Amino acid sequence: MDKITSIRLNKFISDSGFCSRREADKFIEQGKVFVNKQRAQIGDFIQPKDNVYVNGHFI
Repeated sequence: MDKITSIRLNKFISDSGFCSRREADKFIEQGKVFVNKQRAQIGDFIQPKDNVYVNGHFI
């Protein structure tokens, strides 16, 4: 994974305005965050092309 273009998932969700980083971590822990149709885990990184859904909402 290219660290230059990747971003931590919780930061991406927070930067989108959906919620804070801590709230994003809670959604991830509860299994409510999916990246490219796969359940996300704490500490995951994403790429710009990835599809992110939080609690059923596309981010």
